[in-house]
Amino acid sequence: MIKRELIESVIAGEPVTRIPCMFWQAPSMYTCPEEQAEKTATFYECHDSDIIKINNIPPIPVSSTGRHVPDGKADLSMGSVNHGPLHQQLQVLKSFIPMKKDSAPVLFTVLSPLSSAAAMYPHLLTDASVSPSQKEELLTDISERTCSLVRTAVEAGADGIFFITTLASYDALSPSLYRKYGFPYDIAVLSSSPGWCNILHAEGKEIMFPLLRKYPVQFITRNAPDSLQGLKEMAALSQKSIIGGLSLDSLSQDRRDYLEHEVYMALKETQGKRLIISPGTALPDSITQETTTWLKHMLAEFEHKLLR
Repeated sequence: MIKRELIESVIAGEPVTRIPCMFWQAPSMYTCPEEQAEKTATFYECHDSDIIKINNIPPIPVSSTGRHVPDGKADLSMGSVNHGPLHQQLQVLKSFIPMKKDSAPVLFTVLSPLSSAAAMYPHLLTDASVSPSQKEELLTDISERTCSLVRTAVEAGADGIFFITTLASYDALSPSLYRKYGFPYDIAVLSSSPGWCNILHAEGKEIMFPLLRKYPVQFITRNAPDSLQGLKEMAALSQKSIIGGLSLDSLSQDRRDYLEHEVYMALKETQGKRLIISPGTALPDSITQETTTWLKHMLAEFEHKLLR
């Protein structure tokens, strides 16, 4: 199977010729989209991931100034598909597409509307001077810009989106606040994607899985140390495929004893169905090609022993 066929089969819950792996980069600052696209291409040539996540979003620039929430529509610093940061992010994707060398799905990274709003206005949800209608108007504006971004990215060659929410965890917000100010805008953005391969990535130690499992995506990431639910439980309750199974610490420290145990447990738990092996979070630069290459060889060996 070529990579696209492999991922399509995982989504459908059908047998695969091998269990795929996914690795992606941590956000990095950039001024030149072409240079960032080249860095993304170099990373994927090194680690040979079966899904490519475009590294188009720089580190989230949380404002420390507590800027005033605009009254009515404003020229937000995030820009649009035609100018500003969102336009620059699209240029990273457009620059990368000609560099692509195989059939791996390409995903454009998108931040949830509430995460974008919180980065620009850190006190948005706690500032009593900001009315609920002002909050909703701001989030609607951001959501509309993000929906336009998603549609444009897929038209430009992306196969879907890698959707990040930084606040859908119990240690960040109450469920009632997220249901009001996060959930409806997340659904709007995800529903706007015409892509066939969309991933939900929720950051935080205790993600709101009962809410997130209902999102219209094909995959949910699982960061092993921070997840209450196991791989099989997440797949069964969400009816989605799961990206996870590994600990980032095990990869970072090249602890092959732990990595073998984690792969064994992931295959035993899922029987290799609806699974992509991954740490479920970004790789630091310290992780070498040698480690990820060894991991894929070990995964193939364990597949043969446990599943074939």
